[in-house]
Amino acid sequence: LIDLRYSRVVQSATGGDHTFIILTDDQKVFYFQIYHFNGLSWLRQMHFQTKVESICCGHSFFVVLTADNKIYTWGKNNRGQLGVKSEDTFIEEPVEVKITEGVKIMKVACGYTHVLALSKEGNIFVWGGNSCGQLGCNWRNDLFTPEMITAITSKPTKMLDIAAMKNMSCAISEKKLIYVWGSCFDQQITKPIECEFTTLFDTCTALSARPQTTVKYFYPDERSKILHDIAKTFNDPNISDLVIKISWQCIYGHKNILQFRNSYFKSIDQFITSENDQDIIRFDQFSYSMYYAYFKYLYTGKLEVSLKQRFDLLKLADELNDNRFEESCCKAIKEDIMDETVFSIYNTAQKYDSKTVEKFCFEYFQENKKNVMETHSFMELKEDIKKTFIALPNKPDEECRHNLQ
Repeated sequence: LIDLRYSRVVQSATGGDHTFIILTDDQKVFYFQIYHFNGLSWLRQMHFQTKVESICCGHSFFVVLTADNKIYTWGKNNRGQLGVKSEDTFIEEPVEVKITEGVKIMKVACGYTHVLALSKEGNIFVWGGNSCGQLGCNWRNDLFTPEMITAITSKPTKMLDIAAMKNMSCAISEKKLIYVWGSCFDQQITKPIECEFTTLFDTCTALSARPQTTVKYFYPDERSKILHDIAKTFNDPNISDLVIKISWQCIYGHKNILQFRNSYFKSIDQFITSENDQDIIRFDQFSYSMYYAYFKYLYTGKLEVSLKQRFDLLKLADELNDNRFEESCCKAIKEDIMDETVFSIYNTAQKYDSKTVEKFCFEYFQENKKNVMETHSFMELKEDIKKTFIALPNKPDEECRHNLQ
């Protein structure tokens, strides 16, 4: 019998089948599980010679990260969740998981039968069960040894944090974008995709609560080809049925695509004049480059403009009553919010009266308060603005993120 009445628990984690693990302030590790062979259960202590940094557990298996950068696992291994190749489907004593030499692991997280490990460089290593694509490797075979996820984003991006739930995984990038994969809202996503949430806490809460959400499954290859073909038709005078004129410059488009992409053009005929057997729409409120960026977005979904132009496009979005485009502009601006830029972007957002971008700046400050307050830009802030930011409460995920699994 183990007496924990006078112990202070500093970390804890739970998994399936009544599995849980705790770490006390005096570096004692205790775990509870149903014994694999005879169904008996107990609370036991596992001893480690090196300081334990992090703990987690899944369905009847456990993972411990020590200060000397070693990962130890024990318990069930029927799906490779222990990260070692073995004929034994249950291992009672800790075994070391071998990850690429020289890689320093900062955090581990467990799902039902799979494990994520985050390195100091921001790379994610995975192993274990993969029936729902929860390893993010673009296939569904189990992995019995660690493998690094590649190409989470189109450009190399550092991941800052990870979390796992049952057959789902998620991560947050240095640009504060959330990526999910695995079993999400009854869909099986085998490759990380960006989602609308802004924190891992919100993501895991939403997936736990299972809100009234519709997720449409798509076939990536087929969708990619369709989008590519549509994008190629932009500004092609040979196949267009509409000319968009800004002063003397032209953009070639299609009535149906404009009507489909923005309800502002639903009654498109009211904007059209006919000149030399061509249907023409004229605009003059913004520059040619602004209109070009907007109409290219309608065809490609991409915004390839500077930060200043993204703010200018917010005005164009308002003029054309395009809420989806406005949202995309705000998300594109959000990608540039960093420790040194958060206040300059906040000031610009105030000038453009963009409450959404202001909110993004507040959220970034809440999540990175310590680092941002050490920057030169924070020191130069006006006192009233400085007080506004300092008064913001801490984000919930700051307090809870280390308990997520």
